[in-house]
Amino acid sequence: MKITIAMKFASCLLLAGLSPLVVVSYLNYTNSVQMMTDEIEENLDAYAETKANHINSYFESRKDDMKSLAHNPVIIDAIPGLISSFESHATNPAISVAHHASIRSYLVYHMEAHAYYDMFLISPAGDILFTVRGEDDLGANLRTGSYRDTELGKSFYGAATFLEATMSDFRFYEPSNEPAAFLVAPIYENGILVGLLGAQMDTEVIYKLVQDYTGLGKTGETVIASEIGNSAVIVNPLRHASGAAFNKKVSIGADHEVPIQLAVKGKKGTGIFVDYRGEEVLSAWRYLPHLRLGMVVKQDTSEAYSPIYSLGHRAVGIGVISTIILFGMALALSKTISRPIGQLTQAAEFMAGGDLSVQTKIRTNDEIGDLGRCFNGMVVSTRDLVSDLEHQTSDLERAKSSLAEALGKAEVANQSKSAFLANMSHEIRTPLTAILGFTDILREDMGFDIGREKRTQAIHTISNAGKHLLTIINDILDLSKIEANKMTVEKIETPLIAVLGEVESLMRPHAIAKGLMMSTSLSTPVPEHILCDPTRLRQILLNLSGNAVKFTEEGSVSIIVGATPDQTELTIDIEDTGPGMDDKQAGCLFNAFEQADDTMTRKFGGTGLGLTISRRFANLMGGKVFLLRSHPGVGSCFRLVLPLEAITDSPMVEKFEMVQTGSSIASSTVKLSGRILLAEDGVDNQWLIAFHLKRCGAELTVADNGLIALDLIEQSEADGEPFDMLLTDMQMPEMDGYTLARTLRERGCTLPIVALTAHAMAEDRLKCIEAGCDDYATKPIDKAKLIATCAEWIGKSNSGGRSDAA
Repeated sequence: MKITIAMKFASCLLLAGLSPLVVVSYLNYTNSVQMMTDEIEENLDAYAETKANHINSYFESRKDDMKSLAHNPVIIDAIPGLISSFESHATNPAISVAHHASIRSYLVYHMEAHAYYDMFLISPAGDILFTVRGEDDLGANLRTGSYRDTELGKSFYGAATFLEATMSDFRFYEPSNEPAAFLVAPIYENGILVGLLGAQMDTEVIYKLVQDYTGLGKTGETVIASEIGNSAVIVNPLRHASGAAFNKKVSIGADHEVPIQLAVKGKKGTGIFVDYRGEEVLSAWRYLPHLRLGMVVKQDTSEAYSPIYSLGHRAVGIGVISTIILFGMALALSKTISRPIGQLTQAAEFMAGGDLSVQTKIRTNDEIGDLGRCFNGMVVSTRDLVSDLEHQTSDLERAKSSLAEALGKAEVANQSKSAFLANMSHEIRTPLTAILGFTDILREDMGFDIGREKRTQAIHTISNAGKHLLTIINDILDLSKIEANKMTVEKIETPLIAVLGEVESLMRPHAIAKGLMMSTSLSTPVPEHILCDPTRLRQILLNLSGNAVKFTEEGSVSIIVGATPDQTELTIDIEDTGPGMDDKQAGCLFNAFEQADDTMTRKFGGTGLGLTISRRFANLMGGKVFLLRSHPGVGSCFRLVLPLEAITDSPMVEKFEMVQTGSSIASSTVKLSGRILLAEDGVDNQWLIAFHLKRCGAELTVADNGLIALDLIEQSEADGEPFDMLLTDMQMPEMDGYTLARTLRERGCTLPIVALTAHAMAEDRLKCIEAGCDDYATKPIDKAKLIATCAEWIGKSNSGGRSDAA
């Protein structure tokens, strides 16, 4: 048999190719196994760390919840009554519980919110005063009774002894015949232990926390064990043994230590072991010190190494196929040398003739193949270059058109902002002119008697101009917060009918002054109380109705309230008989820097921000504000739509009637009988506030800064004549109001503190309350509100305390 050169070439090529392939494949396989083992152990260790942190974080957060709840006034106030009822009905504690349905509903709410199984209130003596679920536990004593050595008794003893929140071990709880863990926190009132708050953790929640096997495949599981006696007792159901909890255990100290033994002894590590099923597993273990538990995370090696096994099978198959292909390629190699050269020659001739679509069909991986690919690449590059030149020419034309359009929009926006700034300048300077002008008139009155009527007119004008300036500033601040995405809204119980009545009562005098009819009506029955933000609802309605009154010269302004047929949305229409608008004017109504009337000599004035702010507020509350209809010479109608969330058991109102929104007493009739300390560094503010408070009968002492105020408070306490309240500015030299409030609270001072500051944002109020203040008043001073606030806190001071929830 004649052996051709092709056969010889194929045999040599096959031997030379397969030998290194076999060696490399073996080395790669063994290296891959080791690398995968290291990677899986590293991943399991990271997973165990994450799981441990998650479990610890969950229990720590529950401990923090209990600490916070133990400081709640509702819990503190309930303890004395429960102890008294318990002592009166010691033979039947269930009667005691029946008299405290309100504390039951309060604890049930928190129990459901934090996924507790049960909650307890315990006296310092160890008597269980109240329990939501376990009525059999009522009256049991945790110090001396049969509950003493239970996990509930141990956690009570720890909390009562060390005066801090204490968590029990997760153990089998005999009174309920099931596993349980308890958390107990001390309850203080004025620094004295008055009781303890306890909670039984929901076992199902704990199991669900542990049994989240995401990332562990089909065979992985998490094992949690507690050291009880000389055994590591498994405390959770297992993936492959659902009844393992408190039924499966491993003796500690056996010759062959397994991961769960190492974990409960506080050790950490990874490795390959045989588990309780006799299966080889990859494991990672560690100790959970906060819970006094050991944890093992594991996965069967058969699943973990399945990619390697699959890779090995594929490698063998690829090797067989490669051998066949390699041998065939060697036989065909001699025929694949001259053919590509001929193809290249033919393709070059076509390209020389101007055909740029030509491509060679050479697919070899040698120098000839490289030459063919380079040739094809050259053809493609040449074709792409021609195409790119055409596209770039087209893109330049489009860019030129887009640039012209963008320049036009920028010019329009610049003109709108310029018009807005000019309008704001006019709106601010106009009231300033009135304030400064009439101030000069009053100053001249010191030497010349201008008469009572003119003096009254000057004071009225200055007051109105100042209020107008404050409105402008508030609008600008609201818009800036909305633009910065820092504006928030509340969702609280809102008396809808009362808010409507308040809006009408505020707008009616302005309407009557212009000879307009003002009315509010209901088109359908609506709930008396709804869930929304009452402040923002009131502001939107005042903006819309204020615009309607301002732009209407004759006729009427109507507020029409109703609900959609499916009772899901509340609609409020503000309809007027004003000048109306055309489509162009209506199109720019809600733009922040554009107005329907953009001329310099506008008839009605205003910043033009009211509609923009109203729409943004409505959007934040899940609703919308829009122009429903408008016709020149006929009038306009704006509509506010909000989600309709009625308060449970709120009555439906079918006809609107004006109601009183409050019974505030005029500040001139309020009498203040108490000692007030004013901490204020501004001389003008000292004089103004002192004038108002002394006029109402208060005995006022003034301190120029917080340091002086602190000394005066200590001296008054020492002299036995303490102040009834502290009214403090928050920005002062030497010691500011925040430091003063914190210092007083740290020293145990319960003197009512009212913050006084020019900052008007919601976060500023929160900052004052967190510093220790009880209430908050803004500058400029609202005399009536300031006097009413002082009267309220002097009354609370005289009645024996301050409200921590203020």
